[in-house]
Amino acid sequence: MNIQWQLPDNSTWETNVPSINQLLFALEVVDAVSIQGVSYQTVQKQLVVQDDHIYVAVSLVHRMAEGH
Repeated sequence: MNIQWQLPDNSTWETNVPSINQLLFALEVVDAVSIQGVSYQTVQKQLVVQDDHIYVAVSLVHRMAEGH
């Protein structure tokens, strides 16, 4: 399934995962997502249906440092 990572600067990064179940489980048990060396926190997951294209959009925000 296609995943669209929506970054805080409004850019997107797309990936494809073989198992959406494993990805969603992983997102529930981890505190952060690291993309190209930058840590983010998930704020929303949404199934998007556009015409004949279906994907999961994961919205991210910059992760605050521990203790802040």
